Amino acid sequence: MSPFLSIVAADDHPVILMGLASAIQQFPRQKIVAQAHDGRALLALLESTDCDVVVTDYHMNGDAASDGMQLLTRLRTRHPERAVVVCTMVCNPALLRCMQQLGVRRIVSKRDDLAHVGHAVAASARGLPYYSPTIVLEGGFGIGAREAFQDLSAREREVVRLFVSGMAVSEIARQLGSSIKTVSTQKAMALRKLGLARDTDLFQYARTAGLPVLH
Repeated sequence: MSPFLSIVAADDHPVILMGLASAIQQFPRQKIVAQAHDGRALLALLESTDCDVVVTDYHMNGDAASDGMQLLTRLRTRHPERAVVVCTMVCNPALLRCMQQLGVRRIVSKRDDLAHVGHAVAASARGLPYYSPTIVLEGGFGIGAREAFQDLSAREREVVRLFVSGMAVSEIARQLGSSIKTVSTQKAMALRKLGLARDTDLFQYARTAGLPVLH
């Protein structure tokens, strides 16, 4: 058994590939073994490169027959044994549902922290779906929301539950026997891990994840 999950990454923007490489470094059991800059090059690369996971953009410059849904269809047809993670700016719910129908069960928005790609790759090893927060919020993928919530620490989950139920940070601190600073840090960490920027985003996310929320 390989000591790491091998990844082939594809994007037509070098800065994104650099960001992916940096994000994946945070996950010791994951390694990018090859990169491509368009769909045609990706498909060619996969014929000669062993990998566990393909991380690819949805839209890339180049041959239209090797882009978008065409690319995803060819990946699923030619390489069904390889997990696919789509990292994209696309947030159109209809397109996201089409990706799902093609069997793509892990989608990360480029609007979110690219560390979510690593979480998606890890989920693929467990046979689980994964959707980053923006995909969950704009695409309505509640399953992804619940799974991302479970990736938080037990205390972070408790702080989020209490906060979205209507409790102030000071009240949460008293209930948990912690300092206000500690609770504030735990809430901030939860926001960062979920790729959210504001408390209003957290309330919307919590509704999607099925948590009891103050109306």
